Amino acid sequence: MKPFKAHPLRYKLIAIMVVVTGLLTFLNLAVQGYFDYQQDIIEVKQHATRHIRSLTFPISEALWDLDLEQLQQLLFSISEDEYIRNIRLTGIDGTLIEANTTLDLEQAGAMFELRYNGRYLGNLSYALDDSVIREHVMSKLAFGLLLNTLEVLVILLVMVTIISKMVTTPLLELLNLSKNINPETSSKIELPKEFEGRQDEISYVAQALQNMNNTSRKAIAAQRKTERKLLHHQSQLKQSIERQTEAYKIQSKLHRILADMSLNILTCDENNVTEVMYSAFEPIGRILDIDRLSILTIDGNTATFSYAWRSDGTRNPLSGGFNTENMPFLQRRLLSLEPIIIDNIEALKESANNEYQMLKAQNVASIAVFPLIDGKSVFGLLTASTLCSPRIWPDTQKTILSRLSTTVSELHIRLKNHREMTALQNELIEANRRLHIAAETDELTGLPNRRPFMSELIHSLESLYVSTVTIMMIDVDHFKPYNDTYGHVQGDFALRYISQALRQVLSPCGHLVARIGGEEFCALLVNVSQQESMLLAQRMRQEVEKLNIPHSSNQPHDIVTISVGMTYQQVDDHQTTSQTLLEQADKALYQAKHQGRNHVSSFEGNV
Repeated sequence: MKPFKAHPLRYKLIAIMVVVTGLLTFLNLAVQGYFDYQQDIIEVKQHATRHIRSLTFPISEALWDLDLEQLQQLLFSISEDEYIRNIRLTGIDGTLIEANTTLDLEQAGAMFELRYNGRYLGNLSYALDDSVIREHVMSKLAFGLLLNTLEVLVILLVMVTIISKMVTTPLLELLNLSKNINPETSSKIELPKEFEGRQDEISYVAQALQNMNNTSRKAIAAQRKTERKLLHHQSQLKQSIERQTEAYKIQSKLHRILADMSLNILTCDENNVTEVMYSAFEPIGRILDIDRLSILTIDGNTATFSYAWRSDGTRNPLSGGFNTENMPFLQRRLLSLEPIIIDNIEALKESANNEYQMLKAQNVASIAVFPLIDGKSVFGLLTASTLCSPRIWPDTQKTILSRLSTTVSELHIRLKNHREMTALQNELIEANRRLHIAAETDELTGLPNRRPFMSELIHSLESLYVSTVTIMMIDVDHFKPYNDTYGHVQGDFALRYISQALRQVLSPCGHLVARIGGEEFCALLVNVSQQESMLLAQRMRQEVEKLNIPHSSNQPHDIVTISVGMTYQQVDDHQTTSQTLLEQADKALYQAKHQGRNHVSSFEGNV
């Protein structure tokens, strides 16, 4: 242990006190000097004001009489004041007298008006020299500094003496006592009598030192006792570690098998489920020393073996399954969703005779049954059994078999979800197909609507296999009066007949006709000559005429007719937009209506 040094602590306390008292002294002197300075300024200003004010009348009288000698004497008497500087007398007649002038001063000057017999004669100004005031204040502060310094030295001397007597000396005694504490021998220490009556921090340190000594002695005794116990258990611990290590190796191997099985579940399908099961059942059965591992599927009251592994390789005589209707013990236990552990099947002889007889016939001595759960219902069982003699199922084996049952349940749920998801996807695909068709089909006529027509038109204009495009705008003549005369229901029937007539003409040739508005239709013909397009347009007009649908407001025909506007375009490098073609066909339709309706008109710009 290093020697105890008390001087550095004393020096630190002295340094701290010097700094603190010095700062306080400086602050005290600064505040005192500030207030003294302000008080002297006020007193000097009052003195100067009284002095100047007492001489104002004589100076005004001398200025009125232009007695310059008298003015000089009066100003000289003012300049004899040690605080007054820069005295200046300025008369309205140009008189200027200065006395005791110095450089610029910090204090602002004062000014008095000179009046005599009520007349203004001039000004008398002066300034105060604050340097004289500061010298006076500093002289008083120097004396205060000396007194404060003596006071600080006395306080330091008293404090050092007190610290040495009350702190340093007791601490040195405690240091000597601490040297007697030996961790190996743990001898008891006795505190000096002077520490008994003290009720301060030093006494608490002394008591803590004594308590530490007592604790150390007890700890050494307890350590020696513990060492004896450790020596006694060392051999047992070594054997336990060896057993635990072997058990951990087995558990690690089993967990790895289950992990591989879980990974295989992610990629397996219904065709290789058996392979996944046997790849895990065989090594788990060998490691856990189990004779039989089986998976049973429960459907109503029938339990069917789905997978079974037997260590002796024999066939399962119950491969067709068995009926659980007469097994109330099994059914009751399955309702709790908890495992069924039977260390000795003889325990079932009285309470569950049917289950006992079936297990006895299979030479089963003990069995562990784990329910396979899908949500909150049991869909199957995982059974592990041993033959010949009963056995107690340890917790480690229960844990592994429980994890195995959970993994099998997850496989069942994944395959079930996969089947349901596949069916749902197929339903969604079919529903989307129907919705797509419905979205692009006119509900009244069954013809395509505007969206598929525009899509097909744009595709035809961009296709390399399309050389010509023909657009036909078709409108039912005077259809609004038809609805007003015959009613909207009859108007819907008329539109259906007209759409069928248009489709009979164009659909067999592979051309597209769509309903794009109320009584407006549009047709798209590709790779058709202009003459053939005109013939097809005339055929559509004639087929509608043949319907002979009465229309009294369509004069002079008295039947429902259509007007057709057609535009023909060769598709080349200089592409025409779809919007342009529709506008051209619409202009041609306007020409057909202008010609008296029930006409076919071609856009004049076609080549």
